[in-house]
Amino acid sequence: MDPPAGVRTDGDSVCKLQRSIYGVKQSGAVWHRAISAALRDMQFEACRSDACLFVRRSQSPVFLALYVDDIIVNSRSRAYSNEVKAQLAARFTIKDMGGVRMLPGIRVDYDREHGTLHLVQASFIARLCERFGQSDATAVRSPSILGQFVTESSDSKAMQHRGIFRELVGALLYVDTCTRPDICAAVGRLSRHLEEPRKERWLAAIRVLRYLKGTADVGIVFEREHRRCWLPRASVDADWGSDVATWQSTSGVIVFVSGGPVIFRSKRQQSVALSSASAEESATLVVLAGGDLAAPTFGRDRCAHHGRYHYRGGQSSCNRDCAAIRVPESSKAHRPARALRPRCGGMRRSQAAVRSDPRSARRLPDETSPRTAPARSS
Repeated sequence: MDPPAGVRTDGDSVCKLQRSIYGVKQSGAVWHRAISAALRDMQFEACRSDACLFVRRSQSPVFLALYVDDIIVNSRSRAYSNEVKAQLAARFTIKDMGGVRMLPGIRVDYDREHGTLHLVQASFIARLCERFGQSDATAVRSPSILGQFVTESSDSKAMQHRGIFRELVGALLYVDTCTRPDICAAVGRLSRHLEEPRKERWLAAIRVLRYLKGTADVGIVFEREHRRCWLPRASVDADWGSDVATWQSTSGVIVFVSGGPVIFRSKRQQSVALSSASAEESATLVVLAGGDLAAPTFGRDRCAHHGRYHYRGGQSSCNRDCAAIRVPESSKAHRPARALRPRCGGMRRSQAAVRSDPRSARRLPDETSPRTAPARSS
């Protein structure tokens, strides 16, 4: 690289970078372009929705995943996997670490006999508890107290150092994003207050950590022989008017493939819903109509062009609000639901496009509903 301003050099001297892939802002992009070009020469194709996932079509497709300079090669045929490793070794200096046992902060347990893949972050959670002084704390049974919300306005004392709160919430976000959809709602609410952390918000974040301490061995399980394993199954829910400051609702979305969640998010809706049906429709439309959480998009982009795996466009979605299901199904004009008409039209078209069962949207009974956002307090 060119010497920084103020550094005296002789003539056209330049600086040699040590471990430059981690130390320079643009080095990650430069490395990705280099490895992508090499993989294209090896007949790999990049996934349309994930720039770090590649596949090579053959009798036994080879999947290759990137995490910076860590590479995972997967195929049903060991010969094909070894061939890819040899081609990579001819282009780069690599070290074969054997089977995958650890990803950054994630332990990978693969049971070949039962055909299950278990992702868990027990060691990472233990380090978090030690870092924030919760190693000896008593575990709790829920990440947040039902009906208790962290509000924008608070009379509690502001924290002098915001960095420690941001560090904890950032670590919880990493756990949430990787393997723990059960803390999505709690961590999502905490992330709204990074600029003004207060004592009650800090205690709420510590409660999430104490919940993780008691459930450190809980993670995501994928099943090899799961029924219709490549058919995305989405569950949605909405917490109507849960934000007492803005009265905005919170959407909860989770999409399962092979028996395990692959997409999950809890997010505050952009507009104020006038009814619980409207809030549920907003959450359901995200899954059916499009966007980065759409189950059809996930199936098409990750499955359809991956060689022998064919995505047929089927999907089932689950909801627990009767009005949110009946209004789109009916062709009648519902005067009280006038605000839902544009959304209902989109849902009717989406359901017609992805329907694989008599009803692509169905209501879940209350006792089996996967709650991704807490119920609204009375």
